[in-house]
Amino acid sequence: DRVLLVRFDARLAELEAHAFVERILVDGLGVRHLYVGDDFRFGKGRAGDFALLGEMGREHGFAVESLATVSFEGERVSSTRIRQALERAGLAAAELDLILVATDTPDYLSPATAS
Repeated sequence: DRVLLVRFDARLAELEAHAFVERILVDGLGVRHLYVGDDFRFGKGRAGDFALLGEMGREHGFAVESLATVSFEGERVSSTRIRQALERAGLAAAELDLILVATDTPDYLSPATAS
């Protein structure tokens, strides 16, 4: 397993989608299987999408799967919602969002089965 901590700064924001996949996902993480949200965008100007990830995955030897949006109490659970929960109420609120999501996600994404 690997963890890659990347600071989102102007340099990363300028990284083209192809370069993001090659430098961050392939070279940095050695990704073999990638799960992304159904609205995931990446690279400069959010130019990269699920279709590009699939194409580059075939080229670089990794699989890509899309995960459906999860809602709780009529609101989409997203990284933005979790960041807002952290800012508003701290870690406990963000953990609650993550726990609620985990209860409706496949076992391979559940914190209880993560290694």
